[in-house]
Amino acid sequence: MHYLTANGTPVFNVPHNLAHFRHDYSISQDVMQRKLGSETPIFTYPYGTGTPQVQAFLEQQPLQVIYTLNTGIVGRHSDLKSTPRVIINSNSWHSVTNWLSGRKATE
Repeated sequence: MHYLTANGTPVFNVPHNLAHFRHDYSISQDVMQRKLGSETPIFTYPYGTGTPQVQAFLEQQPLQVIYTLNTGIVGRHSDLKSTPRVIINSNSWHSVTNWLSGRKATE
């Protein structure tokens, strides 16, 4: 379910697709178990985030980490079921390297 609808909405975030998303998730875990010997404890939103219904479903699964594109820094007390991540590409690289070196992005 890693594609967008015509209006740019991730297909798994369309309310009538929730049952299909649940089924797709189950199949993916079954394939991981069959091919690798275990299910994955990590889910990464393909387009950054899900609806409250999708998030609630994922929180009921035996996942340790759910990666989002929410803004934030992971710390000792972070909720790993809503872990922020940063996309690193040629557009964001300058900001990321400045952040890592302790400089502001505008420097």
